Formats: sequence, C-alpha cells, structure tokens
Amino acid sequence: MIAISSGAWDNLLENPGFENGTTGWQVYGGGTLSAVGTPVHSGSSAGALTSNNAVMKQIYQVIRVSPGEHYTFSGYAVKNDSDIEMIYLRISWYESEDGFGDEISHIDSSWLTSDNPDYRLLTVNGTAPSTAHSAKGRALLKPYSTTSAIAYFDDLSFEGPAPTPEPTPTPAPTFTPYPTHTSTPIPTSTSTCTPTPVPTANPTATSGSTPTDEPTSTPACTLTATPTSTPKPTTGSTPTPTLTSTPASTFTATPTADPTPTPVSSATYTPTLTSTPQSTPLPTSTPTSTATPTPTSTLTPTPSTTPFPVSGSDIVINEFQYDAIQAGMDAAFEWLELMNQTARTIELEGWRIEDNYEDDEIPKLQLPAGGFAVVATGTGFYDNFPSFSGDIVFIADGTIGNGLSNSGDRLYLVDSTGKVIDAVSYGNDEVVFSPSCRDVAEGHSLERQPAGFDTDQASDFVDNGTPTPGSGLASPTPTLPPTKAPTTTATPAPTLPDTSAKENIVTPTATPTVTPTSGASLTATLTPRPTDLFGSVLNVTPTVSPTPTSTETPSANQTPAIPEGSASPWLYLVILIMILTWMVAQTLYFRHRTQG
Repeated sequence: MIAISSGAWDNLLENPGFENGTTGWQVYGGGTLSAVGTPVHSGSSAGALTSNNAVMKQIYQVIRVSPGEHYTFSGYAVKNDSDIEMIYLRISWYESEDGFGDEISHIDSSWLTSDNPDYRLLTVNGTAPSTAHSAKGRALLKPYSTTSAIAYFDDLSFEGPAPTPEPTPTPAPTFTPYPTHTSTPIPTSTSTCTPTPVPTANPTATSGSTPTDEPTSTPACTLTATPTSTPKPTTGSTPTPTLTSTPASTFTATPTADPTPTPVSSATYTPTLTSTPQSTPLPTSTPTSTATPTPTSTLTPTPSTTPFPVSGSDIVINEFQYDAIQAGMDAAFEWLELMNQTARTIELEGWRIEDNYEDDEIPKLQLPAGGFAVVATGTGFYDNFPSFSGDIVFIADGTIGNGLSNSGDRLYLVDSTGKVIDAVSYGNDEVVFSPSCRDVAEGHSLERQPAGFDTDQASDFVDNGTPTPGSGLASPTPTLPPTKAPTTTATPAPTLPDTSAKENIVTPTATPTVTPTSGASLTATLTPRPTDLFGSVLNVTPTVSPTPTSTETPSANQTPAIPEGSASPWLYLVILIMILTWMVAQTLYFRHRTQG
C-alpha cells in the first residue's frame, strides 16, 4: 500500500541546492563536483561540475519510486562555456530499489546548447514503468573536447510520491526440537546371600561345665548398583542410558574351628543366637537424562566478491560496425565487440558505452578471461549474423548513443566508477585519435589486428571486409621484400699489344684486375700467346671466363686459380712442341732433297 500525501509533493532529493556542500551527490565520468558561492540561483551555494576529458559527465542521486506513479525532475543550470556541447537532465528507471542493475529506460529534458551567463530551467517528467522501484536523477554535461570546462547547477528537485517503506518482517523463531526423553529404569539388585548359620547342638558338659558354641555370624552381601556412564545425546537422537547392576562380592560364611570348651560353673547356659544383620541396599540414584538442545546451524552468508580494479587495455573495444548493409537508418543493426585481455572473469555491472551525444548502460554481463562479448542495439544483429552463438547483450533503448554516424563518431567504454577504460574515434571525428581510424565501406567493420592490440592509435584498427563478431583476428603474416638478383657487369676482353720482336720464349701479358659488383665478379684469365721458332704469333684466342670470387682481396703471393672448363697452359705448350717438331721435320726434308 502506497501512502500518498495531499497537496504538493515533497522534494525527494537530498541537499538539492548544495547548501551542504556536495553531500548526497555522486559523480560519474571522471568530473569534479564542488560547491561554489557564485554564480548561484538562490541561497548561498551552487554546484560546479568541472570536465577535463571528452567523456560525458554527470552528477546524480538514487530515489526510490512507486511503479506507475508520475515524477518530475527539474533544476537550473548555467552553460556559458564554448568547450561544452550541451547540458540536460535525465531520469533513468531501474527495477532494483538501489539504482543498480540494468536500466529499464530513460527520458531526457531539452538541451542547453547555447552560451548564456544566466541560470535556465530544465525539466523532464514521466511515469515510472510498472517494474520500476528506483530512479536516478542525472544532471549531464557533454564536453566538446579534453579542454577544461565548467557547468553550474542549483535548486534541483525530484518530485513525486515516495513509497512507504515496508516494515521489516520479524523472522519467526526457529523451533529447535528437544531430544526425546527416555526414562531410565531403576536397576534391580540381584544378590546371593549366605543363609544364617544354624548353631550346633549343645555339647555335653564335662566336669560340670557346659561349653557354649558361639556361632559365627555370616554377614550378608552388600549390593552396590554401578550404573554405566550415560553418553551425551547427539543431535536428532537421544540414546537411552542403560544401568547395569553389578552386585558386590559375595561373602561366604566360613565356619570357624570348634572352640575349646572352657569349664564354667555348673549353671547351664542357653546359647544365644546372634541375628544376622540384614543387607541394607544403598539407595540407588536414578540418573536423569538431561536434554541437550539441538544446535541450529547458522548459515554464513557468502561474502561479496570484491571487484578487481580494471585498468586500461584490460578490456578493449575490439571491433565495431557502424554502417550495416541495410539502407537508410541502420542504427538497429549496429554493434560493438568487447574483449577481456586478462586471465580472470570480469563482471560488467553499471558500465556504459557512449558516443558523441549520449551514453547508454551496458546490461550486466560476465566477460570470461580472454573472451569476447557483443553489445548490440537489438535482435536485428541476427539478420546479418544468423549463425552467431557467442555472448551478447542488447542496449535498452535500441541505439548506441543516438546512433553511430556513418561519416564519423567516437566510442567510450566507461566503468561503474566513471573511469574511461577504452576509446576510439573514426571518420571525421578526431577527438580520440588524430588522425582517426579510416572510414570504411558499408558492411565492413573496424577491428584490432591482432585481437586486443592496443597502442592508443588509429593504426591498431584495420578495415575488415568480413566482420567477425565474437572472435578476433590473428596477426598478419609478414611479407618479405623481394630480393634483387645480383647484377653482373661484363668486363671486355683485354686487347693484347702487338709485339714485333720474334722470340722463342712465350711471354704472358699482365692479368687485368676485375672489380666485383653486387656479390659477383668476373675474373679474366689470360693465357700466354704462343709463338713459333721464328717469332710468329700463333692464332690462339685468349679465353675470358666469368668466375665468382670472394670479396676478400687475394694476397700478392697467391696464384690465381685456373677457372674450371678453361684450357690448361700445358695444352698450349704441347701444341707448340708438336708444331716445332713438324717444322723441324719439314726443314730437314727440304735440305735432304736439295742436297740429294
């Protein structure tokens, strides 16, 4: 039952005019909130929200609401800074009572986009969804860039019916059953008693005296009940203690030796029998079973997991598609892919994704170690990727920001504390990267290669003509530059000088030096020009053979190697000897004919 008061609603905000400093207000997006004395709308203080980066900033409070009731969020703001793009108010509805979990929906006020030194009123109102139990009243500042900028807020109010707190039910005491009491039987004493001795007959008196036999009394047995120890009852069952009666030792009457008769006077004595004392059993105490209450196990609540701090590059925007293949407005088909680069599972609760206009809460998800998750605007994602089977969540209002621009935009990934974890810009938006990532064709995506590669530069991303949501790209295969073949420079054959002197000695000419180029060289090997006995030069063509040589310079004492396949100088020498022999034979022949 919701109690509704008559008349105007109370302001549900704490410290709405910042008269108590910043008490009650929380900051998101990395901004700084402070209380200032000027400018103010009323009272002595106002709130100043300072921005030092390009992420959207906000101050907010969480308010409990009643489903189906009407609420109004209003306040005054000053936008008089050219580095601020806009200022506005927002109500975000939540199913939980503390403003956590997935956002159901939100509604915004009009925007302040022009500069003016005066306070201006902003108002937004709406009806809480049927499943809403809390709301966040947010005052937002959208900066143009990383340049420092300040906006002022004062006299904020969130009006509507406050739900009546439900009394906390007192838990019924848990009845702990007592153990069943089992009566303990009294032990029955069992004894073996020695019968009372019978006195012997009076002996015949001798010498006038009659001896009297005094019977020896046999004491009766004494019974001692020895109960066994009673075990403590355990939870759920009470054992019945059993007492075992243990009789004491049985004394057997041993007849004494006949006494020596003592002469007495002549009077006859009548023997007196001494009665046997009766066994008086000791009182048996009946142990009473004391009921031990059954211990009730107290459940120890599982401690809440303390989230690990997330730093830059732990989670990255690995891939995103802003221009789907659908014609016209394609915001319903846009998506981005997140990658967890750590070795632990990270829970994304209260995280947000933001473009250059507004931010959206990412539905709660568990991002496994080294895994991927897709954040899409709606089920239209499956129209383009029908076989996708990975982790996916959908933005509540069906758009990323106000829809990613096909010509240029930016994306910020912000954690639950307002810290920017990753960011990227593309096309004509150079706020994050300058230069930004290139604008890609319709149906393509921008993706990191290799997956998770992050140097905070546009070059981390490549144009992917075949998007891969839910998986990453491998490192590109390096392409080796082509190897140039060595260029061989031919060295012309040396011209041998003509010699007019006719000698019988073969004189080889000097060998020219060949300079190697590009790792290959030509070694010209000159062979001697043979002459005959009369000095005529034989017609023998010298051979120049290309020979790969080492880059080392041979010493002066080294003999150049003869190239493989070239003629040996000894062959020429043999030919020369044969020619000389033929000429000598011809000479002798002609002399012989002349003389003969």
